Amino acid sequence: MRPSMLARGVPAPDGEPRPSPVAVVIADDLTGANATGVLLVERGYRALSLLRADGPVLESASRWLADVQRAPAAFILDIASRTVPPQEAARRVRDGLEAIASHVELSPIVSKRIDSTLRGNVGAEVQAAVEWLGAGAFAVVTPAYPASGRIVVGGYLLVDGVPVTRTGAGRDPLSPVRSSHVPTLLRAQ
Repeated sequence: MRPSMLARGVPAPDGEPRPSPVAVVIADDLTGANATGVLLVERGYRALSLLRADGPVLESASRWLADVQRAPAAFILDIASRTVPPQEAARRVRDGLEAIASHVELSPIVSKRIDSTLRGNVGAEVQAAVEWLGAGAFAVVTPAYPASGRIVVGGYLLVDGVPVTRTGAGRDPLSPVRSSHVPTLLRAQ
């Protein structure tokens, strides 16, 4: 069920009105998921990190959501996809979005949280999210995180002034970054 098909007040499967729209963040690892949740809480959201998106977990999350209606809410789902093959990572993104959308109304903004050093299946996961969201959806890919020394200059990701491929992220044994040029890296995936 796509977000455009969900409307505020449309009854949930049990006949009760759905709560307010929920911001959704799909993260490739638990650290990133929780870091995003902390940032959202600091901005007034009620955030809930989810380790899986099956029926019982989402039913509990929906009940939690009903209790926090006075604040914007966010579900942050860790799909543990950083080191899996790209096709599997893309499937996990689609499945996560589908599962959450079947239980709550999505807000107009859906975030695919990426690693700030571009490790993992960034291109495949972002593409899967945009395709799932459908017509009119687009992605803004922002690996920069200046507070941690990660900036993009001329399309190149630098970590403390060094191209990312020449840092620990470029030597990561499970998910090494193969290009410091962000557009090239995304196209390659």
